[in-house]
Amino acid sequence: MPEYMVAALKPLLEQAGADLEIAKRPNELQAVATRMRNLNLLLASFVLDMSRGMEQFRKIYGLPSGNPVDESSEEKLLKRVLSGAEGDAALNDLRDTLQDLKLHHAALLEGYQQATHIGSAEILRQLDPLSMERKHRDSSIKVGFMKLPSSFKPVMMQVIWEEFIDRFRKLRKLEPNDYEKFFRDGFREGYQKFRESRSGPRPAETGTSGE
Repeated sequence: MPEYMVAALKPLLEQAGADLEIAKRPNELQAVATRMRNLNLLLASFVLDMSRGMEQFRKIYGLPSGNPVDESSEEKLLKRVLSGAEGDAALNDLRDTLQDLKLHHAALLEGYQQATHIGSAEILRQLDPLSMERKHRDSSIKVGFMKLPSSFKPVMMQVIWEEFIDRFRKLRKLEPNDYEKFFRDGFREGYQKFRESRSGPRPAETGTSGE
């Protein structure tokens, strides 16, 4: 193999832990090249799947889109990045997508925490005895054939208890999708706030040409 080809392959061979003498052994060189190709396809497939899943997730939750990978196949993604036809643009786009994926998974945790806080607070608010007391304050409560003032504490306590039981039963009858409504807004808020707080200049880029 010509020296210039060996020199061009040197970075890849070093990554594979192969010595430069492998260039004189075509079968071994072919095996290394095949493993590199398979690795690239595996990683490209992973990036595509994760990017599509992230965009689908954002669509379901009504969140802004990020930096999805547009290519329809692993081969097209690799060709765009490796061909150099767009200079460093394709690699930088891929870097942005990977950074977005990292932020996405961190934002999921933040969204979960916010959803737990806001959703739980809303459920507790619906069962808050003080809010029930305020609702019935200064009103008359029918007890049998009589109406008694709510200022009479035993009457107020009975009314609060009955309303508490009624609200509790209604909550227990809710479907899973109904429960999700308590947490969805909090999740969106936490997720979006985290992403906005971490968004900024692209991470330092490593030049791939002219160096």
